[in-house]
Amino acid sequence: MSAFKFGLIGQNIAYSKSPAIFKVIFESKQVEGEFDIIDVKPEQFGKRMASLAKHGYRGISVTVPYKETIIKYTSKLDRRAKVIGAVNSLVFDGDIVLGYNTDSYGFALPLKEHQQTLSGGAAILIGNGGSARAVAYSLSYDFGIRQIFVAGRNDKHLDIFKANMAKSLSGVNMETVLLNHLNEYAQSSKISLVVNCTPLGGPNHADESPVPDEFTWPREGIYYDLNYNTNNCTLGLAREAGIKVIDGRRMLVGQALRSYWLWTGQDVSFNNIYEKMDFDG
Repeated sequence: MSAFKFGLIGQNIAYSKSPAIFKVIFESKQVEGEFDIIDVKPEQFGKRMASLAKHGYRGISVTVPYKETIIKYTSKLDRRAKVIGAVNSLVFDGDIVLGYNTDSYGFALPLKEHQQTLSGGAAILIGNGGSARAVAYSLSYDFGIRQIFVAGRNDKHLDIFKANMAKSLSGVNMETVLLNHLNEYAQSSKISLVVNCTPLGGPNHADESPVPDEFTWPREGIYYDLNYNTNNCTLGLAREAGIKVIDGRRMLVGQALRSYWLWTGQDVSFNNIYEKMDFDG
């Protein structure tokens, strides 16, 4: 039996690089471990969750579409997860299930060098799910962003997102916008960052873009796509527009290392793991 048993629960996640990351972590720490993909349909989710601790899992990462659904299966949330309203990391401690959010930690890593540029500015956030919640939290608390335009396709979902996050993000002016009106906001000189928090452009939708046709990229801005596949069509569009591009690879490694620390109490060097990863393989 492996010393450590972890996994990732989600739906349609065969593409995930998390097992590869944890393989490198186990090798780096010279420990035995396994990391499983737990692909579950919504109607089977509750039953599968109830069995995880019994099957020896010490910790579980959570991805789409369950980062908000998972909360009702936890015994306690840490402060960050409670504020964000989304969980992507579970710790099993006997019968207790502790919920954490390490997405916000991972998201912040590659943006730290742009702290001065972002502070006090405005950002466009595309998407309104669990990852978008973590990003909004980080933009406010870690980078001092004071205005966030949240874009999506559904007015009702956007309004719910705004109502939930406005309670936690004091000092942030949050506005919602439908995607087909996004250009009106993107041309503002105050926009310094556009973040894609949707699966569009990701491994299952590489040729689909979250931005509307003829999107006007903000001058001197940054495009940050949480998806980490290199064939993401929107990354190419942003590069052609001449703006700085950040993909989700460093975020993925960063949040994984934070989860590993929660599960084991052991620190791991970010650079050591990131440099050994083959994201195209």
